[in-house]
Amino acid sequence: MKIDNSKFKMLRDIWVIETKNNTSSNVSSWFTPSYHNIIALKNEAVPCILQELIKEGDRPRPWFSALRMITHVDPVPKEAKGNYVEMAKSWIQWGYDSGLIEPNEALAELKKEIKEKFPEKKEKKEKKLDN
Repeated sequence: MKIDNSKFKMLRDIWVIETKNNTSSNVSSWFTPSYHNIIALKNEAVPCILQELIKEGDRPRPWFSALRMITHVDPVPKEAKGNYVEMAKSWIQWGYDSGLIEPNEALAELKKEIKEKFPEKKEKKEKKLDN
């Protein structure tokens, strides 16, 4: 599923800044205006959020409430509740099973974002190859 996710990325970046120093386990403390605006993107946000969970690896942010509110499902088994890594794995698997994300698509998006963030790395590598 290909969408223009620039609006999502802008809201995600704002949310990250808003919650940068948040160490609370109180889930409601993560519910900022930008988080609510991400939820307002509805189904368009779901693949983007799933991509974020993939990128965040073993340090996932609490996207789970947004996913539940948008999709009206909860694929997380009862025994995984509270374990963000296991919760993320459940949602990512749900995304694959639902056809919302493809493994290759997730990897391609991650590579693209790395290139955007670190363009000089590619240039340095190319210069080394030329010498």
